[in-house]
Amino acid sequence: MQTIWHWKLPMALILMIAFCILSTISAVQGFEVGAAMMDITGPVAQVNTMGYAHAKLSGLHIRLFCRAFAFRDSAGNSAAYAVLDLAMVSHLLSFTVGKRLSEATGGRFSETNVMLSATHTHAGPGGFNQDLFVALNTPGFDRAYFNYIVDGVVQSILAADRARTPARVLSNSGHLYNASVNRHPHQYLLNPAAERARYPTNVDTEMHLLRFDDAQTGAPLGSIAWFPVHGTSLKVSNRYVSGDNKGIASQLMERHFNGGRDWPPAGGARGTFVAAFPQSHSGDVSPNVRGVFRVPDADGAAGEGDEVEEVRCNSSVFKTFDCESKGPGKDQYKSAMIIGRMQFQTAMKLHQSATTELPKSLTLSVVHDTRDVSEERFPAVLDLLNSVNKSASYRKDLRACKAAIGYAFCAGTADGKALFSYFTSGTQRASVLVDAIRDLLAKVTPEDAECQGSKRICLNVGKIFWSGIPFMSSQIPTQLLRIGPIFILALPTEVTTMAGRRLMESLRRTEGFPNEGKVLINGLSNGYYFYVTTEEEYNGSYYEAGATLFGPHTLNFYAWHASRMLRSLLTTKRQKNSGNFQPKRTPSDLDKSNRLDGISGGGGGDGQGIDGLDFAGFGKNFGQQLLNLRNSYEQ
Repeated sequence: MQTIWHWKLPMALILMIAFCILSTISAVQGFEVGAAMMDITGPVAQVNTMGYAHAKLSGLHIRLFCRAFAFRDSAGNSAAYAVLDLAMVSHLLSFTVGKRLSEATGGRFSETNVMLSATHTHAGPGGFNQDLFVALNTPGFDRAYFNYIVDGVVQSILAADRARTPARVLSNSGHLYNASVNRHPHQYLLNPAAERARYPTNVDTEMHLLRFDDAQTGAPLGSIAWFPVHGTSLKVSNRYVSGDNKGIASQLMERHFNGGRDWPPAGGARGTFVAAFPQSHSGDVSPNVRGVFRVPDADGAAGEGDEVEEVRCNSSVFKTFDCESKGPGKDQYKSAMIIGRMQFQTAMKLHQSATTELPKSLTLSVVHDTRDVSEERFPAVLDLLNSVNKSASYRKDLRACKAAIGYAFCAGTADGKALFSYFTSGTQRASVLVDAIRDLLAKVTPEDAECQGSKRICLNVGKIFWSGIPFMSSQIPTQLLRIGPIFILALPTEVTTMAGRRLMESLRRTEGFPNEGKVLINGLSNGYYFYVTTEEEYNGSYYEAGATLFGPHTLNFYAWHASRMLRSLLTTKRQKNSGNFQPKRTPSDLDKSNRLDGISGGGGGDGQGIDGLDFAGFGKNFGQQLLNLRNSYEQ
């Protein structure tokens, strides 16, 4: 009896140990997640904001961060996702980060499987874009700040990769009301009434959250919460670097989970909860929910005035006066806090109530593509979405154009002052003088005008070059990341509400799309190529239409292109790739940024435009001796 007892005890221990080992192996072979963050604040004075045409920074409101997540599935597939507190991500930035990561990881991470996106704060510095039309706003290209951002992003992704641990992934969705409005409701009304009737509001109020927990300890690792709203709570009159409402939302949530700590541990160490609040289809979505008001003081600072329609702002047709949209707070900083706190509170509710756990056998797949949109021919895949006869044929030979901005773009919005007071949003009013100057820089041909359709071209930015660099490239990076049933579509653009709805619906209708699948638009990712509207909105000639660079069929290009990428992810190895999709890589000549170093911004000036450019003077050079030394001096 005694012998049997001693024999059973070791067997029980052995079985228990074996169970623990098998459980550990199972967990290790499952889905892994790591999270980390790094500072990317950069200069806080004597630089222009990236997002507003006339705003120079002189201090700090809150710091800017890169928040990164590293993923790995049981098959060894890896991907990384990062959200930057910047106005946008430049193509050169994503290209350089991918190159650096590939060198550091032996190719495990590269531009192909790394997705970079921005919160779209308009209160951060610029100077990191390779396209001159964007860079001149800063003004110029800031090599030191560009390198600082690259270092921060690379180090945050590597730190997240080192922090990887077996994880549970949960998904949840909910609505956030009264935190956003459509800044161009007249433009939204141009969409078909039957289509508008399918949606309760002219903005999307849904927030979608992914929650990551340690599979072994249950400790929270981080979360990503997509919600469409512009980072323009802080206005053109703001002079402080800030992450705006989304930066505030991130810091509030991180402070909650990190014991009130505002700063991440050195090196982005494990144990830091990371909360990212990326953009979605926010092209026409403003956080300034009180509407547009006339500003009595000339500098555009917040002031009391009569509420007006935005079309009467910044328009010489209506006797120019400045306008400013207003948020829910008494001033812009309180408004940023209120909108940020609303996003944080909604994300917390979704985090706490998340019960939909993604499968433990979660797999990763990703496709990345860069191509010249102006060389593509494509079908109008969106034609059938709103047609009464679903069997109707659709247009089959559409094209996109070389980049061009319209008059309406130069009019600006109530969230940001116009470049020039002459231009008017919502009209096709032209100017012989402006057209003459435009044609001196790059003549608009009949083919250009025909391609751009109803847009009155103000500047042919795709045909203007400086040292071999186009003012605006048409090499467009797009990416689709699949995390189980979640499909994240990264677009290098700002997508309007209805354009985003059409994109998501067209992808959900793709053959083979899973019933439980979810499409998320991740705007302002991997590059920046301004806006995308519906064709109906494009013909309305508002700001977003004027900034839809590649013509009226831009949305159809993205829908067609995204559907081919999606089919390539849905197709199994045993099936024929019905889309015959072959991804193209970023051209090797993208990094011509050394040619940008001669176009660098400097201090001084009043920040109104490019007067802060460093300029030695005509006939002079930097470093040139101004005075000769005398042979001797007397004290």
